[in-house]
Amino acid sequence: MEAFLESLVKFLNSPIQEELGLLCGIETEIQKLSSLLSTTKAVIEDAEQKQFTDKAIQLWLQKLNLIAYEVDDILDDYATEVSREPKCNNICCNVFHCLPATSNIWFRHRLGARMKKIIGKFDAVADERIKLGLSDQKRGSNHFLVDSTATRETGSLLNEPEQVIGRDEEKDKIVGILVNQVSNNQNVSVLPIVGVGGLGKTTLAQLVFHDKRVIEHFELKLWVWVSEDFDVKRIIKALIESAKGTSAEALGLDPLQRNLQELLRGKRYLVVLDDVWNENREEWENLKSVLECGSRGSFIVTTTRMEKVATIMGTLQTHYLSSLSDNQCWSLFRQRAFGRHEAEEFPNLIAIGKEIVQKCGGVPLAAKALGGFLRFKREETEWNFLKCSEIWNLPQETTHILPALRLSYLNLPVELRGCFAYCAVFPKGSEIKKEEVIHLWMANGLISSNGTMEVEDVGDAVLAELHYRSLFQDVMKDKFGRVLTFKMHDLVHDLAQSVMKAKHGGTESNRTMMLCMPNDQLTMAFPITSTGIDQFSSFLSKCGSLRALIVRSMWLEGHFTKLPPAVSNLKHLRHLNLSGSDIVELPNSICDLWNLQILNLNDCVKLQSLPKGMRFLRNLRHLCLQDCWRLTRMPSGIGRLTCLRTLSMVVLGGKKGFRPSELRDLNILRGELSIKQLERIEDKKDAEEACLIKKQSLCELYLEWDSERMFQQYNDEELLEALKPCPNLQFLNIEGFKGSSFPSWISTVTNVHVYDSAAEYIVGA
Repeated sequence: MEAFLESLVKFLNSPIQEELGLLCGIETEIQKLSSLLSTTKAVIEDAEQKQFTDKAIQLWLQKLNLIAYEVDDILDDYATEVSREPKCNNICCNVFHCLPATSNIWFRHRLGARMKKIIGKFDAVADERIKLGLSDQKRGSNHFLVDSTATRETGSLLNEPEQVIGRDEEKDKIVGILVNQVSNNQNVSVLPIVGVGGLGKTTLAQLVFHDKRVIEHFELKLWVWVSEDFDVKRIIKALIESAKGTSAEALGLDPLQRNLQELLRGKRYLVVLDDVWNENREEWENLKSVLECGSRGSFIVTTTRMEKVATIMGTLQTHYLSSLSDNQCWSLFRQRAFGRHEAEEFPNLIAIGKEIVQKCGGVPLAAKALGGFLRFKREETEWNFLKCSEIWNLPQETTHILPALRLSYLNLPVELRGCFAYCAVFPKGSEIKKEEVIHLWMANGLISSNGTMEVEDVGDAVLAELHYRSLFQDVMKDKFGRVLTFKMHDLVHDLAQSVMKAKHGGTESNRTMMLCMPNDQLTMAFPITSTGIDQFSSFLSKCGSLRALIVRSMWLEGHFTKLPPAVSNLKHLRHLNLSGSDIVELPNSICDLWNLQILNLNDCVKLQSLPKGMRFLRNLRHLCLQDCWRLTRMPSGIGRLTCLRTLSMVVLGGKKGFRPSELRDLNILRGELSIKQLERIEDKKDAEEACLIKKQSLCELYLEWDSERMFQQYNDEELLEALKPCPNLQFLNIEGFKGSSFPSWISTVTNVHVYDSAAEYIVGA
């Protein structure tokens, strides 16, 4: 909230807003609003510290949040009105000339009235801060500083067994049971692991799962994360996918059961069912009956917080996971707070740190989170503040896990708090795509460029910092070391939800809407029938403040094929994600979304064309078109979208379609670029117009000719020579190339793949 208010203050104090005040006769109101925002922002730190123990302050923050969004909407309306005028080349031009003369009077009156009304609301809320006893009590600098020349280590601790402390004895005990004990009465035995949240049940199970003795003993090992939703069909499908390493078909329960039994029959297997909450014995028996087809010595290991679950499922004595000793917790805390050797330099902090560790209740997650927070803090006052916080004494908490995490949250730099809390919109336990969450942070104004770094790079740094503080985990990377996905521990997700509830009165933001389908439980659901789509359209007409719209429909065929007309009225929309939908084409009215920054059409396998008016989306930064196999033509004019950072695919056309010259000025493209239908390029000069060598941030380049073309004079060699990329390129894929030799520049690319081509590329040849 504090970071959001800061961005509003900066905008109000910008030259464009000074001119706006003069234009509409509300310069006094502009100044007053800026002053109110600054005054209110100063007490946010105090309010956030007290919100968990004071309901009145929590309600005050909710009101403040709503009013701040209203202010943002008003300012956004103005910026949109200016940007729509063709005469206006940039946001700093003279607003008197930008505004159409016919709408000047109406616009001035409406904007002035809205501004005066919102100031009245803000004035009342600002006055309440005095009654609530809120004051400016910042404890030194607590801002997130991004160093553009260095990045912090982001390796996942859960994937690094050498950093797990205090579990060797328990791991060996469980491994011994698995490899040495064979039941005489049944083919499969069930061993429950029970412990409170954050104690390390999943980590212990992972250590066992990857132990060399276990790998050698079992013919098949399967892992499924279960969580609260004990859906037998979903679990069986996940087990099949774990065994095969590929997605399972969307079949009914009976064929899925048969498929799983075929995989397990006669084999000694190990199945881990992680994070089970189900207390219904009948549902467990339904699943267990499917699994009783392995050979003798098969095992199911289940992790749960609940002893009743262990009683229902277990056939062996339950393993109760012990808390770590204070010394073991101190070792974890010390790893994060100091690194390997620095602790001895600060004996005064060691004493305070050991007192903090005693409050962690032997829970590793708490120790790591608090150690991560104190990593770069070396003042005694900061460590003592953490030790003495009243959050430890909240009566509703018994394990001290959530209090420790709340302290970690409250001591985040203000710029990171909103980003962390926003992640509550994702389902608990889900794999969160890095690209999507950064785009959503951007759309909701939670991150912005700091002047030296692109906003996307700031998002990368925020994500790395939250991971380093143990709020994000299980980071997965691609072959180039780029982060793809991450997860949140369920306790951390609970924390994010509690923060969202405190700020918004719930976990749903009125600025993000997720339309979900069956099997994809997201923030907001409508049934996908004709009635459901009508409800969706009706709801959109009431969502004037919407910044992000996400439609999930990967699980149903042939239903969500077009956007409702009401979408074009979402003038504040920044993020539109239709990935995986059955959309065939987009309406041209989507080009009225002047503020749109992200259009995600990945995996829209039925998409055939893009609107002709795409060139009007001047703020578009990311046009995501991965795996849009049926997209056979693209409109001209996309080359005018010089803000584009992502253009994952282009399809070359004839004289009226997309030409290579459209790529000339798109020199800040990053990630991957696929250029299809290269046979449509007339000559070398035409290819040179793409200026690929200037695109220094591209990592992957895919060059594709039609491999089935016949009876045509080939000029592939000279075209490929002209399509020379920047030396920074990490990966090059060539497909359908009919030339007999490759250009000399290809040897500068370290990773080259050639498919369906006349010539074979040999590295080093």
